[in-house]
Amino acid sequence: MRLRHLVIATCCVVVQLAAPAPAQAWWEWLDQLSGPGPFTGWDVQWRLKCIADTRPTVEVLALDNLKSPFWHEVARALGAGCAFESSVNPLASVNFAVGRMYAIENNLEYDASVPHDKRGVTMTKLEPSLSVFVDAKKFVEVTSGLGVMMVSGPSFNRFHHYYWAPLRVTITPGNKALSFRLGFMIMPEGFDAIDFGAKPGTFHTDREVLGTASISLDLSRLGKNRPSR
Repeated sequence: MRLRHLVIATCCVVVQLAAPAPAQAWWEWLDQLSGPGPFTGWDVQWRLKCIADTRPTVEVLALDNLKSPFWHEVARALGAGCAFESSVNPLASVNFAVGRMYAIENNLEYDASVPHDKRGVTMTKLEPSLSVFVDAKKFVEVTSGLGVMMVSGPSFNRFHHYYWAPLRVTITPGNKALSFRLGFMIMPEGFDAIDFGAKPGTFHTDREVLGTASISLDLSRLGKNRPSR
């Protein structure tokens, strides 16, 4: 599988700006596997444990900095701030993400007996990760994680592959609520045609390297009640 340039991922984000994901949940685009894809879907990440940012002049993204109790709880449920430490302004965090993505196309070769509506591929991910903000304004955050991708579809038995996401960079231009995330993941174990119920021997890969791109509205910025200290 070829490694696509992140420029391609950036272009896909730009094309999708008209339909960003709600709240802190991410709309996510995942590069094409050797067969199915590309994929699009959603991703929600919660900060389970945070390291507090105690610097004197920083952007405040704590849940307690939001406008109302209702906004506070909506933001917590959708991944803004620190899930169990609402007063903490995060500098770094241990996270857990859940996502679900759906193949836009599937170019594998199937027997004629398998109808097109049975060739869909869905991937569900579970991913612990570590992330840290690199600047005081918190316009840039870097993340690295390990996860498992569970692959399912109506024409094959569900299976799973582990992956490593060495680097994701989240950028929030200016002090706005719209955020962009670019990165890539490595699946050390490849895929075979029979994994997806396709004709045996029509394709095989030993490893997959996939680009990712996401877009989101950040409730921790959108619903702020008072200025940063």
